Amino acid sequence: MEWYAAGGLMLAMVLGLMALGFPVAFAFLSANVVGVVLFMGGSVGIDQLVANGASSILSFLLVAVP
Repeated sequence: MEWYAAGGLMLAMVLGLMALGFPVAFAFLSANVVGVVLFMGGSVGIDQLVANGASSILSFLLVAVP
């Protein structure tokens, strides 16, 4: 899949979910999960998404971001 098709798919998914009334965080999370499954392949991609999320939450340097 070309980069512009993938970008369009993710943007359309986020905007579509927000138009349906989903909160922004859940719209982005859903788009990320679909992107990971499409581009990284199934459960391996989901495992990597969870590992990256957990490591970024546990990083002390990112505490002041929110």
